[in-house]
Amino acid sequence: MLSATVAVVTGGSAGIGMACAQALLAEGKRALVVNGRDAARVGHARDKLQARFPSASVVSCAGDM
Repeated sequence: MLSATVAVVTGGSAGIGMACAQALLAEGKRALVVNGRDAARVGHARDKLQARFPSASVVSCAGDM
């Protein structure tokens, strides 16, 4: 049932957050929001994830959570 929900990964533009985002998508997550403070880095992370997992819907949201 993992694919039926949306995941939000804070700090997802690099490091452990990026690794968590990749793991969620690899396990079948089909919708993911990647968040971070730097809009450019978050956008780059989104592009990288979308390229690796083209069947998923990946969106970015910049902001300090």
